Amino acid sequence: MADLPSLIKDAIAMDYTENREKRNAHPNVRTVLPTLSPAFINADDAARFAHQLIADYRTVEYGGAILQDTQGRYFATRPVRGRQSSFDPTLVISTDAKGMFITPPGYTCVALYHSHPANYDKLQGVLKSWPPQDIQTAINSFSTADMVLNRLNAYFAVAHYLSGVNGSLLKYIASGSPLEEALTERIALDTSEGKLTFPTIAQYIQAAARVGTLRVIQSTEIWGAKPGLLRGDFKVFTPSESLDIAPVIVQQPAFGPISESIEQAVKEMRARVNQTSDSVYGIILEHKGQPVFVASEPVSGELDFSLSKIFPSTASTPGLIPPYYEVAGLYCRDGFYRDPSLVPVQEPSVFKNFLFPQALANGVKAAQALAGPSAARAVPLFICTTDGAVLKYVSTLTPAEQTLLAPLTEGEGLAITRELLSGVTLTSAFIRELSRVGELSVLHTSDLWSREGRVTPAWQPYDGFYRRAMSPSFISADDAARYAHEQIAGRDDKVYGGLIYQRLDNRFVATEPLACHNESFDPACVLPPELIALTPHGCAVVAVYHTHRVHPLWLWRSAPQEQVWRNMLEPHELNAAIRDREWASIRYFSARNGTLLKYTPSDSPLERALRTQIAPPVEHPENVRRNAMHMTLRANSIKPVD
Repeated sequence: MADLPSLIKDAIAMDYTENREKRNAHPNVRTVLPTLSPAFINADDAARFAHQLIADYRTVEYGGAILQDTQGRYFATRPVRGRQSSFDPTLVISTDAKGMFITPPGYTCVALYHSHPANYDKLQGVLKSWPPQDIQTAINSFSTADMVLNRLNAYFAVAHYLSGVNGSLLKYIASGSPLEEALTERIALDTSEGKLTFPTIAQYIQAAARVGTLRVIQSTEIWGAKPGLLRGDFKVFTPSESLDIAPVIVQQPAFGPISESIEQAVKEMRARVNQTSDSVYGIILEHKGQPVFVASEPVSGELDFSLSKIFPSTASTPGLIPPYYEVAGLYCRDGFYRDPSLVPVQEPSVFKNFLFPQALANGVKAAQALAGPSAARAVPLFICTTDGAVLKYVSTLTPAEQTLLAPLTEGEGLAITRELLSGVTLTSAFIRELSRVGELSVLHTSDLWSREGRVTPAWQPYDGFYRRAMSPSFISADDAARYAHEQIAGRDDKVYGGLIYQRLDNRFVATEPLACHNESFDPACVLPPELIALTPHGCAVVAVYHTHRVHPLWLWRSAPQEQVWRNMLEPHELNAAIRDREWASIRYFSARNGTLLKYTPSDSPLERALRTQIAPPVEHPENVRRNAMHMTLRANSIKPVD
């Protein structure tokens, strides 16, 4: 076995004896089963639920079990806190007189899961010769102790999940083969003698991939930004100076929790869609014989509604909808950030808070195809808007609808898109016409979509909109910002923000904090351009204040550096502050740690030079995070204080 590859580090190897006792030992442990997650249709989805709950809690290990009930549904026990370098499954699973795990009544245990702490500094101190990328890979890999224990515990749960940092989620399925047994015995022997079985992390992962099934369920740059099977030719990633990577990369197909109605499934889907700023789409399935609905995890990118991205094929398996399920609907949402050249001058907020016409046409076409050639109605298309509403559109396959969404006779795109962008047709008129040729309904309201129920040809945007409530007046903009800051500082349930006005008497007032559903605050939601007439008399905007959603990452910066990053404007937000300086000359940022930051654009040569680093690509201004500064920060090539 000496030629088989493996990870070993003294710090992890020394955990083996303790870990073996903890999982194979202590007889007659009686444990109360922790609270269970919602039900899922497969084990990987339940494991992702637990993984998301662990999130960035990385000072100790957390763990639990994945259970299957008699109806075939899967549940994760809620994560339970373990110790700094180990998790004892008897915290969630009882044992008998021989120290063997006892299956909870009514369930079968299909997997165990645990997390690894972000102990980069500890491992670096032990493994001084290892490069940073090897240590980062080790933190996100099953340790050699885990490998042995996965084998020992396979009689009870053949699969094991590892929750790593920054989103990484691995799954190992024990094979029970002689090769696997020989490897784990060799690791156990070497560990007891204080030896390393294999000198590099790459060799260890290669060995694990050869003796069992090792799969990336949720990927990061550690795994080449790709989910799927790891093989015996695995190589450690090469660090780069710049990194453009999605926050979450999930192995598809993946689904949310089981719902008893399509309305509940839509609600679950809406919560997940709101976690990203990207354009996304997905599918809602219904069980053919039971009241069971599930929504797929969102797929990012072009809204072409290709099912091959939701159900990807592999070399051995075609991409298929799960057995006993059929399509109940599609869902989508346009991206939060838009190319300004693709937004009309008139009714820009109405346009941005609906769906780009080409995406709508793609969704309608896909919904019609899924209904079948003889159907009189398409499956519903659920549209999440960036202002938080949820709409439902059902195509009735009318000729008028076909005409409305007809392509240009020359060139690419739709005729209606050209009319909207040129101002020939208003977006509100397009929506009213769509409600006439098909069935458009509002399921969840927003300021723009203010009335639940069917949209009619008499629909008006922002119906019933009222002027925002104002704060008391202050002698300075800073004081008005402090007033607003006291109400939102440290709140992370949503993103909050507002405007600060200067009155004719030179006093300052702030709009009361407004919650929004995106990662950053859109000042236009306080007073949309379409409603500029509602600006308080004699008032002029001087500042924007806001929070933002923090995406915690373990990049092994120093604690002060990390605190700076989590409590500062992100590069694209700073770029927006500079871009909008003629409209709002000051930007206040209410940080999670209670700090209130103020940035006043200067238009200085230094600031203009900075903008070249924080501005999005000229050809794709909607990709605001694809700026040089953000990508070098994400790659940890520069520090936040730089």
